[in-house]
Amino acid sequence: MKSKDWYHGTKNVDKILETMTLVPGNLHDVKSLKMFTPQYNRTYLTQSIEYALIYAFGCNLSCRKPINDTAYICVIDGNDLNDINPDEDIIADLIQRCFTSSNSIRKDISSIEIDFVDYIKRNITSKQLSLAMDDYGHGTKVGKTLIKNMSDDMKIKLINYSVDKKLATLGGVNVKEIWKLDVDKYDDIKKDVINFKNYAIRIK
Repeated sequence: MKSKDWYHGTKNVDKILETMTLVPGNLHDVKSLKMFTPQYNRTYLTQSIEYALIYAFGCNLSCRKPINDTAYICVIDGNDLNDINPDEDIIADLIQRCFTSSNSIRKDISSIEIDFVDYIKRNITSKQLSLAMDDYGHGTKVGKTLIKNMSDDMKIKLINYSVDKKLATLGGVNVKEIWKLDVDKYDDIKKDVINFKNYAIRIK
């Protein structure tokens, strides 16, 4: 993971440009029932340019046009990763994919998914699992709960399992490059995701 570049998509880089640092979205250990509160003091990154572009444009790339008027990609050196956690969305996605009810699982899941499913069933209640199956927000809430006591080995397996390689690193991270995307080239970028820099200007 340290040998790779990581990405963070956003619609605004004003504060990032001041220090060339990405700061966690939850710096005050918010204790609330809000489902999508970020993990405390962690910065979210991905190895997937496509996934980062979704956050930059403010919408799934299947949308006809972007929501955001401006869009940026921040590039982070993997050597700056520190005490990584999986993104809680990975667990929410797993629950949606692997369980057919709180007491049964799909028959076509992989061996590694079986390990994750066993871990989930051992560490949350049937009610929590049922809520997570019915509502994605509850799935992310369950994910944050499970991550707190998860072994490092399980965390790494989860991150590597996820298609977009999504993680939450402790604290802020240095940004080594910032690219401003040409929003007018949205359709071209969607078709040529891996070469997004062809449709962007490096501003830092």
